[in-house]
Amino acid sequence: MKSRQGQSVLLGVILLTAALTWCLSEPKVEDREKPADEVETLATDTKAASPSALNVVRDDQLILHENCEPMERCVDDYLNYLREAEPGTHARSEGQLEQALDSISGQNRSVFEGEPSPSALRDGLIQAMNIGHLLEGLDARALKYQTTPIPRSDNIQEYEVVFEDPYVGRFRALFLLPPGTGTFPGIVAHPGHSESAEYHRDNRYGRDLAEQGFAVLIIDPRANDGDKNETRVARQALLRGHTLVGLRAYEILLAQKFLRWESRVDGRRLGLQGHSGGSVVSNLVVRIDEGFTAYVSDLFSTYGVVLPREEGLLGDETSPEVYYWHASIEDLTTSRVPMIQEPYGYEEGPGAMFSFFGSQLD
Repeated sequence: MKSRQGQSVLLGVILLTAALTWCLSEPKVEDREKPADEVETLATDTKAASPSALNVVRDDQLILHENCEPMERCVDDYLNYLREAEPGTHARSEGQLEQALDSISGQNRSVFEGEPSPSALRDGLIQAMNIGHLLEGLDARALKYQTTPIPRSDNIQEYEVVFEDPYVGRFRALFLLPPGTGTFPGIVAHPGHSESAEYHRDNRYGRDLAEQGFAVLIIDPRANDGDKNETRVARQALLRGHTLVGLRAYEILLAQKFLRWESRVDGRRLGLQGHSGGSVVSNLVVRIDEGFTAYVSDLFSTYGVVLPREEGLLGDETSPEVYYWHASIEDLTTSRVPMIQEPYGYEEGPGAMFSFFGSQLD
């Protein structure tokens, strides 16, 4: 009798132990494998990758396409990508696009209500811009570059950089390094509409940031003049279920990748500066990515219709799907990195920006 009781107790202990082991090993809901459209494509550990893990390749033969001067006419690589890429979930006909644009122009406009979690906002924006496939494997994918020194009369080092990405093709940037040696905190800057990298350098404090001790990479935007070229790309993107603002966000992350790889830049101390349309796209970047440690913006947008449709124009930021999230994007607390909002055009001067970047990137 005692033997049978002992066996029963022993069997109970075994069963209890097995049950506890199963419970502890069973993954929590948030740890289980997610569907492809919910995967956190920019997990923070990717930003901790060492420079040697980043696929950045020098190509001294790399030059811009002939039609990329001026840059607002540089649309062929965008259009090639949109022709070759798989149509997105929100692909639509011309008539459906007009209806969608009407829906964010009138009174009955659908917006997210409440406070989304950081992951819900990130996943929602990635899906709205349809850039999940671009973010997946970003560090491992080859980013080609070529640099050309630009003579200057001061002690700032300046280079023209031409990049080539397998998806969005070739684009250009200016790279400014402070005087001295060692590694510097870095800043990616995105200009506004109708402004070149050179204009941003001279009029939006790009050169001043370099003088303050930051390595500054200023993107020279393509199809960025609010004209028929921008309209052509933006419209084709929306018809195919993509967004031009999403492609611009991806380019910012390619610029970030370059700074994380560059030996003269401390990839753990990276800031982001936007102006006007550059702020509009950067506002999205800091909701989907944690690779920057400070961000300065000077404009918000609803991502609705911003150019006159009666003139047949369509802006790069216009997206019915991104529009849905605009109230959350206007909330500074939803940024995944510390950020400040400055007056448009930094009309009060750069003091607050210098101080913020100085403290956050120290």
